[in-house]
Parts: sequence; C-alpha cells; structure tokens
Amino acid sequence: MKYQICGYRVLVKPDPVEREYKGIIIAIDEKAERAATGSGVVVQIGPACWPDQEPWCKVGDHIIFARHSGKFHKDVDTGEDYVMINDEDVQIVIIEED
Repeated sequence: MKYQICGYRVLVKPDPVEREYKGIIIAIDEKAERAATGSGVVVQIGPACWPDQEPWCKVGDHIIFARHSGKFHKDVDTGEDYVMINDEDVQIVIIEED
C-alpha cells in the first residue's frame, strides 16, 4: 500500500515495544508501556510541516515523539504498524555518533 501524507503530518514506523519469541509475546521494557514518549523512524513528511522554518527532521531520521499524540495505522498489505503524528509532536531527533 502506498501513502501520501498530507498537511503538517509525519508518518513514523514505530520501534517495537514487544517481541515474539517461540509464539510468546515478551515486552522488551516494562517502562516502555508507561512512557510518555515513543520512538521510531520517519517514513514520510507532509508538505506543510514546519512552515517558514528549517525542518526538524527528515525521512530516515530516528526520532522520539509524544506517545499519545498520533493515530496508529496498520498497513493491510504488509501488516506493519505506523503512527501518524503532527509535526509539533517530534520531540527529539536521535543523532548517532560514529
């Protein structure tokens, strides 16, 4: 399925908070369920994000966002989960140092 993000929205592929092991679902971190933030990779950015200023992030960036700010969607073709957030909900861009 293809997506075209509209307006000031950012499409993010969230990091997993659970992992399946031999048919049993295991929470990676108990604190992740209570956390006020989520994290993931930016997949697409809408054309109206961050008007009149430098973009806060770009496609491919790993970000931290306000956890309860977006809407979760499941791609019916692949079964992958995505979250659509507003541009203002990007809180941190994770910069990996070499």
